[in-house]
Amino acid sequence: GEFISQFGRAGEGPGEFKTAWSLFVREPDTLVVADYRPWRFSFFSTEGEFFRSVVMDPWIIERPDIAFPLSPGHGFVVQGFRFNRDETAFWDDSAGLRLYTETGALVDTIGTVWTEKLGFLSTERRMVGSPIFGAHAAVDHIQDDEFFYASGLHQQIEVRDTGGGIRRIIRWQSRPRQVEERDAEEWRLAFRQRYEELFGDRPGIEEIIRDNIGDHRPVADSFPAHQGVKVARDGFIWVREFRRPSDVGPDRWLVFDADGDLRCQALVPEGTLVYHVGSDHIVGAVRDQFDVDYIIRLSVGAPKPGSDSP
Repeated sequence: GEFISQFGRAGEGPGEFKTAWSLFVREPDTLVVADYRPWRFSFFSTEGEFFRSVVMDPWIIERPDIAFPLSPGHGFVVQGFRFNRDETAFWDDSAGLRLYTETGALVDTIGTVWTEKLGFLSTERRMVGSPIFGAHAAVDHIQDDEFFYASGLHQQIEVRDTGGGIRRIIRWQSRPRQVEERDAEEWRLAFRQRYEELFGDRPGIEEIIRDNIGDHRPVADSFPAHQGVKVARDGFIWVREFRRPSDVGPDRWLVFDADGDLRCQALVPEGTLVYHVGSDHIVGAVRDQFDVDYIIRLSVGAPKPGSDSP
């Protein structure tokens, strides 16, 4: 936890950020920071030395939900467009994925993917949300020109290439995913308790709670197939099982190798927000009972012979 260095500052010049949003590690030793408006990728050494910036052409003004660099020489994948919204009902939201060159020039649209179901929880407050237990798609780079797409609707991951093809599909089985009414009631109760603990009786909080837990917000028929997907530095794919209101104990992750074979399961301390997975460690954030955040590092390895640990 010892402080080492920092780099960057607010601004529009080289090495400066307007609205820094995400950071990527581009192998072997380059840091890529994405910020907007307009959307751009800035490249740095691990010591913070600025190399270059790439602005998408044509410009992308609004922040895309999907945007990441591929391996050197393969360019970038950025969400290009979304379909129209319907204020009278929940809609299936989709996004077009576009391929850009290393200099930011648009090459082509790779394809369109489902991202989530959305609807207005409050038209008065223009508040949009998904159904309770609604699935959210995950998309990210794997290696070279490959990236994964996991809709969360099904227990599978599609490994795609920038030509629009599917190279392989990873599937798995889990416990039954049927949502019961008591699951939704537990979720609503937990939502209310969390907001009341955070904000007390501040003006407007009760209206926000009702907008989120009211009967107008639908409940998904099935729990999502995952609650996040991470690609480790060794190319393994980590899939977090969705945590249900009644679950206790650590979070369960399934670990697949690059070919899609299930290698093991990993039990990570409950509530850990995993940021990075290395070949032998995990880096994440946890919050204690006093709402203090900590960054933690956990070692990862095969269980010892004779151990009951998974």
